[in-house]
Amino acid sequence: MDRLCVLIYETAEDVKKTIHDALAAYAIARNSEVTIKWLKSPAKKDEILSACCEAQIALINAEEKERSVRIGRLLYQVNPACPLVYYGCGLPQNAREIVSYFSSLFPARPILYLDQPTDREYYQTISTIADQAALRGNFIWETKTMKYRFPYSSILYFCSERNYIYLHLKSGAEYSFLGKLAEVERRVPAQHFVRAHQSYLINRNEIVLVDKQKKAVQLSTGEEIFVSKSHYKEVLSV
Repeated sequence: MDRLCVLIYETAEDVKKTIHDALAAYAIARNSEVTIKWLKSPAKKDEILSACCEAQIALINAEEKERSVRIGRLLYQVNPACPLVYYGCGLPQNAREIVSYFSSLFPARPILYLDQPTDREYYQTISTIADQAALRGNFIWETKTMKYRFPYSSILYFCSERNYIYLHLKSGAEYSFLGKLAEVERRVPAQHFVRAHQSYLINRNEIVLVDKQKKAVQLSTGEEIFVSKSHYKEVLSV
């Protein structure tokens, strides 16, 4: 079973139900587990960043322009691989306003804009983007019951203990599954991850400090991870 995580910013209950129904239809048609990260209007920055880290698709109502652009920019900052779709319920009436409207949305790098979308358009958009997202930039691990898929940019590090792999996301979420770290290392691109220790495989982009005296690295979350002698040179080159 695939897992799809969708970030949604919407406040109108009728629209939320329409999108929810489209996602439910997708989950049934594709035999997927769909997790929805709903963002409310007064969402704080930490809450937005946490949702952005795990998202594989983002649907954002662009009518509250300042708030929706802020969410879009934060998404692009922490999870640039996540496809962003803005939508609205009616474009401005004249050409100058339309240009101004779309110019304000562009910094968040949306891939699509839906104008007054129907329930079918939501479903088709989600299905198409999910299929495309599955082909790029994701760590995929399949068990007997689940198929996990996480954008590389959302992963902080992998940690192994006995026969289990513990996957830590930047959002603070943690997932575990049977496996060996060497197998994970073979599956992920070397330009994104570096082995720091027998038990740790770290996202290179999350290393903010290499402490040469302690022989350790500090991650963007403030965590420190010891670097073994055999991997020190490689980590030092990050």
